Amino acid sequence: MVSASLWEKVHAISMFVIGALFLIYEMMLQVSPSIMMNDLMGSYKIDAATLSCVISAYFYAYAIMQVPAGLLFDYFGPRILICSSILFCIIGELLFSSTHSFYVAFLGRLLLGFGSAFAFVGLLVISAHWFRPKYFAILTGMTQFCGIFGAMVGVAPLAKLLEYFVWRKVLYGASLIGIPLAILAALILRNRPKKYHAAIMAPEKKFWLHLQQVISHRQVWFIGLYAFTSWGAAILFAAVWGVSYLSERFSISIIQASVAPVLVFFGAGSLGPIIGYCSNYFGRRLPFLWIGSIMGFFASLFLLFLHWLSLNVVFGLLLLMGVGTGMHALTFVLVRENIKPSIVATALGFNNMGVVLGGAVLPPIMGFILRINWDGLIKNGVPVYSSYVYERAFLLIPILYFIGFILSFFFIRETYCESARK
Repeated sequence: MVSASLWEKVHAISMFVIGALFLIYEMMLQVSPSIMMNDLMGSYKIDAATLSCVISAYFYAYAIMQVPAGLLFDYFGPRILICSSILFCIIGELLFSSTHSFYVAFLGRLLLGFGSAFAFVGLLVISAHWFRPKYFAILTGMTQFCGIFGAMVGVAPLAKLLEYFVWRKVLYGASLIGIPLAILAALILRNRPKKYHAAIMAPEKKFWLHLQQVISHRQVWFIGLYAFTSWGAAILFAAVWGVSYLSERFSISIIQASVAPVLVFFGAGSLGPIIGYCSNYFGRRLPFLWIGSIMGFFASLFLLFLHWLSLNVVFGLLLLMGVGTGMHALTFVLVRENIKPSIVATALGFNNMGVVLGGAVLPPIMGFILRINWDGLIKNGVPVYSSYVYERAFLLIPILYFIGFILSFFFIRETYCESARK
């Protein structure tokens, strides 16, 4: 760590815990609509394509804010930014859960995405500034695990609550969890340790210089594109239409089908720290990206084209797909090993923008594919899509994994775990 004193070690760990709680909280809010898609279409009187745009409003704001978030973290540090971001999340979710207006719901998701944009990068910034470089790969894996744990909390338990409460009350209650979290963040978070040695420059030059240095780096673009393909493939299934698809394909309830995104997210996050440790141990990053893309590619192909598979086997394939997606956590380590310390937050934000763009760009595309292939069936005022229609749209998933493999095999530079030696 930066300081050998016990107090600074405890403080650094406490800061990591607060950042992790914020990440868990915002991920819970992010994926919660996936278990109430039919309720939302019924409440707002809209179809799949329009609802996809509302849900994706979160990702629009989140993606747009990633590079500015990194720049702001490089300049201000995490304390004021994380506290303010939690408040934006609370306001956004309250709007989304209370309105009957399509436009206000869209605004609520935008505000939620704006606030959430500082969670993942903020925890990585805390890891980069307050812990020794050799721990960064493992802490990145832990960050990934926290995000995935939040996504799981946002699916299964909330699905259970929907048996007893209407969706508006469930989301309203979830939003209020942020209030004590904001208070804790204000009390515990600090910006940088005393021995932080990043280059200092004039504020008016710092933003533009940092941005220029990041976007002119080719490796940052290739790594970000890999992150886009990997997480975008998983988010299409786990956070948007996967539950509805499995419910239709196997004629099961939404509660039963909600196990699917839990498995994807669990696979993506559970091995994060282990992947970071193994990568450090073997001194390689890229083989893990290759394996991840191959696992996701074949698991998604089997899921879509082997219709005789049982539900339990499909659940197993989703777990494998999640594990493959989880390898993308190493993209943040690769970014750090390609970028100098003074602009690390900006570069991490740029990479996370690649991750989140999948959620912003791909669901509307899939919603449009569902719309043009829909056979016109309506049940209780809600459009119903056959499993065949879902599968045509889900072909995007193996295509994305294949593109990720090409990027990692031919275009991304192996760093041989440079940070693990420091």
